[in-house]
Amino acid sequence: MTIPRKRKKVTELMRRLSITDGDILLIKEGSSFANKEIIEQLTHSLARMGYYKTLVIVVDSLDDLNVLDESGMLAHGWLRVPVRKSEEGKES
Repeated sequence: MTIPRKRKKVTELMRRLSITDGDILLIKEGSSFANKEIIEQLTHSLARMGYYKTLVIVVDSLDDLNVLDESGMLAHGWLRVPVRKSEEGKES
């Protein structure tokens, strides 16, 4: 049995990244990973791994982005949206 092509892309992405819960994953629009099905598979895989605080965001460009810690993000108006307990253990 072969793994579907989109699932292979997600597996490849997960292998390349060293993800920890709470990371923000940026995907450049127009890249091969900026696909609804791939992003859904990625978020489902993250949830199965117990990574409920990890965000996946598609951006226009990676040129203007800086690495910020939580206090830096708060200074720029970013807010952390808490995950409700009922959603934490949920798998779809």
